Amino acid sequence: MKNNFCKKRDKPVTRSWFNHWSNEYDRTLGSISFHRELLGLVVRNSGVKNGYKILDIGCGTGLLSLKLLRKTNCSIAGVDYSDEMIGIFKDKIKKLKLDDRVSVSLMDAYSLKFKKETFDKVVSSVALHHLKEDI
Repeated sequence: MKNNFCKKRDKPVTRSWFNHWSNEYDRTLGSISFHRELLGLVVRNSGVKNGYKILDIGCGTGLLSLKLLRKTNCSIAGVDYSDEMIGIFKDKIKKLKLDDRVSVSLMDAYSLKFKKETFDKVVSSVALHHLKEDI
């Protein structure tokens, strides 16, 4: 598959940009009411049910995943390309004692390392628009 967004030379720049933004992400985008409404819309329309296994692509600091977890008794595997975003999400998971329901991994959306049919649903809120082709 041709990958137009994250060419090898762009990947370090992309990761650096998101790592830099990670400490401000929740205070900026996460605090905008329009974004919170968008996340609520994603959750309401997701069809997620109790017991579902969810993949959150571009999970960032966990804003969408945490909303899903509040709605249903599901489990989530979050992936993101920014190790700093993942670090923040892992801190939230620990603080909220969600270790048994959430796992987070540093992973490129173009190189997902999961077996087929592992998940009941795949969600994303602000990552897929960065990708130029199907993943």
